[in-house]
Amino acid sequence: MTDERDLALAAALRQIADAMVMSAAARAGVPPGIAAALPPAVDAGAQRAAPKVKRKVSAYSRAYGQAYRKLRKKATLKSGKLRKGVTHKKLVKQAHAEAKRLTNGRRRR
Repeated sequence: MTDERDLALAAALRQIADAMVMSAAARAGVPPGIAAALPPAVDAGAQRAAPKVKRKVSAYSRAYGQAYRKLRKKATLKSGKLRKGVTHKKLVKQAHAEAKRLTNGRRRR
């Protein structure tokens, strides 16, 4: 049912877009024969693109994100600022070291 409504909405939008193109062409002084030859806004028989396949998040990436969030929470003051002596760069470096420890420092070959 949703697909039918989507197709009906798409057809209505195509008609509106085509009308806008034709009226703009008429205002610009484009001859009617050339205006009729203009391509429609969207091909009526166009198929939908297949949904993108999401990549699998690696174990290291998950471990890094977890470590970074934990360190960031420790280093953040009530006001939301980082405490003195702590920078984003230092947090990232510590998080990578922690992630390496969590994943046993293993690398894929």
